[in-house]
Amino acid sequence: FSLTVLMLSGGLLLLVAFGAWSWSNARANLVTDLRVSSALAASAVHSRFTSVAANLPDIADRLSRQPDKAARYQLMRRFVRYHTDVRALGVFTPNGRLIMHTRRPLDTALPDIAQLPEYAAIVQRALRSHDISIGKSLPSLMDKGRVIPVFYVQRDAAGRPQFMVMATLQLADIVHDWQSIALPRDAAIGLLRTDGIHIARVPAPDPERLYNMPMTGILMRMLGQKPNQPSGLFEGWVQSDFTYRLGWYVQIAGFPLVVYISVPASVIWKEWWDTSGPLLMLGLLAVAIMGSLSRLLYDRELHHRRELASRARHDLLSGLPNRLAAQEWIAGQLDTPHQEFCLLQIDLDHVHELNSGLGHHAGDEVLRRTAQRLSQLAQEQNAFLAHLGADEFLFSLPASTLISAHGIARQVQEQINEPILLDQRSVRVTAGIGIACYPYDGEQDIELLRAVDSALQLAKSEGPGSVSFYDPVIPRESGARISFREAIERALAENEFELHFQPVVNLASGLPLYVEALIRWRDPERGLVQPMEFIPLAEATGRIRAISNWVLHRACATYAQWETAGKALPLSINIDAEYFQSPQLIMDVDQLVRQYCIPRDALQFEITETVLMKHTERSTGTIEALRELGVSIAIDDFGTGYSSLSYLRHLPVQVIKIDRSFIAGLDQGERDISIVRSVTAMAEAFQCHTVAEGVETQSQLDTLRSLGVEMAQGFLFSHPLPERELHAYLQTATMPQI
Repeated sequence: FSLTVLMLSGGLLLLVAFGAWSWSNARANLVTDLRVSSALAASAVHSRFTSVAANLPDIADRLSRQPDKAARYQLMRRFVRYHTDVRALGVFTPNGRLIMHTRRPLDTALPDIAQLPEYAAIVQRALRSHDISIGKSLPSLMDKGRVIPVFYVQRDAAGRPQFMVMATLQLADIVHDWQSIALPRDAAIGLLRTDGIHIARVPAPDPERLYNMPMTGILMRMLGQKPNQPSGLFEGWVQSDFTYRLGWYVQIAGFPLVVYISVPASVIWKEWWDTSGPLLMLGLLAVAIMGSLSRLLYDRELHHRRELASRARHDLLSGLPNRLAAQEWIAGQLDTPHQEFCLLQIDLDHVHELNSGLGHHAGDEVLRRTAQRLSQLAQEQNAFLAHLGADEFLFSLPASTLISAHGIARQVQEQINEPILLDQRSVRVTAGIGIACYPYDGEQDIELLRAVDSALQLAKSEGPGSVSFYDPVIPRESGARISFREAIERALAENEFELHFQPVVNLASGLPLYVEALIRWRDPERGLVQPMEFIPLAEATGRIRAISNWVLHRACATYAQWETAGKALPLSINIDAEYFQSPQLIMDVDQLVRQYCIPRDALQFEITETVLMKHTERSTGTIEALRELGVSIAIDDFGTGYSSLSYLRHLPVQVIKIDRSFIAGLDQGERDISIVRSVTAMAEAFQCHTVAEGVETQSQLDTLRSLGVEMAQGFLFSHPLPERELHAYLQTATMPQI
């Protein structure tokens, strides 16, 4: 396969190289055509203007020596007759009045040039010139079509103008000369004065605009940069028709004129495709056929290998992953740092009795039906399911805790206990389940599998349908858990818990916007206990919900006291996963809001990212119900839960709290700065507010302000404070060094 890929890559590289070479060749050929055609066009223009420029001084001198007016008129007529390049000849006084013109009889009334601004400006320009002067293209006053006036001023010995001779060339004559030149496809040919005024152009879109607007495009810039360069290549956007063009220009020797020929850039691609396109298509078709055949062969081989690997990792009876696959899944979870997960090992009770009484086919059918039911539940819970062999299954729950795992275990038992119809006979099966959690019960796959098997043996010893946790030293550990539960009950009964408050500061004003309520345990024996020491145990022993309920009630009562005293400040409260998922939360909040007359938007609940992601639809419903009660929702520790934006954008949250681990990294490099910048931009897109957690240094604060973060909390502003110290802080609170 590698050789095939190498050959296909080589073929593609050859096609690319051929395409680049042929494109370059097509461009070079087009540039050559432009250069040759421009030289021919310039030669024709030079011939016409040279003839006129060489003869105008002579006719002016002869007119100055002829006193008779009629004789001068006849002299002008003969000049036009013998100089076929000149359409007509006219004479102007030094003040710009037309006094004779060969296209009108002698002594006939002539147009008043002073009343025609476009002609008057050209005449005045010519009077200031001491050489041949070429005007811009104008509609003819005597004939149809456009003409190009060429002026010569006859002066006396002192240099004062005596009169001015004007020869008019037909624009159509110059265009006729160009028609005999073989031009490239879609070419435009033009004649410019070096001051940017168009004398002629074919085609000429919108002539009035074209012949009266000075050009300032790429060609004029090149002439300004290299005024002495007789010819050259130009490429860029042009004003004539507002297209991107490639062209060649030639300066007319002896005159302030430039001839150019240009083509749209697309012509190069057309020329290139006409010559090289068929070959390239054939080459690409050949490479595609080879690639398709190679891919087909590779896919067949890969499918065969995957099938063999799948058979090695799947149980033939149930079709589920086997023990080897389970070990690999656990190893993969261990690679994700700080991510708890739980294992449920399931053992079906009395399957051997089914085998003895109804035959092995009945036992096998029970295993298959059970596998199907567990697969459906695993899909709903985003869990990994494996068949370890015989009548044992492994139900693996990523991002789960001991409490949530116990709830899933009961759901597993309900699924298994549903009746199964075998040969017109209804059979019910029970199951014992052991539970082990990472990292508390083991840090390696073998340790975790041993722990969950030990928990299963404990469940089986307690009787059919039992659920047990892993307990390495059962008497001591059980006593510890019982002792902790009793301590929690005592703390709730004797009011040992208390709330501390940490302000959340607006970075724009420097003032606290609200405070976060944080629980502390003032134990009579150990003193003030921090949450990190007792919250995990409360979760493991099932007492976290009682603690959360106490925090909610105490926070609402405290807010009511503050409001009565005229010191009300919105409160933010942390809600644990079990309480958040419980319908009781909505009822409790509704009761407390009514009981304490708490206004809308006075309460905010902080929910961890992992909890919100676990049951998105249920979380959305809970959030919407809380919002109807006036409670806003903040995602706590954002960035540590690996949530999907596709889920997050459907959650009606109002605040995103950026985890303190990213804030701590702001002083160490660009990586965490980029993460905070991305979270801020995402929050703005979702119309959410942002709070930076754990701000401890002035440099972190300065960086957060530059990134557009709206709010922050941390030791830089204040530690969590008891209620009495909080009010003293709020009276003097200012923003550090803003």
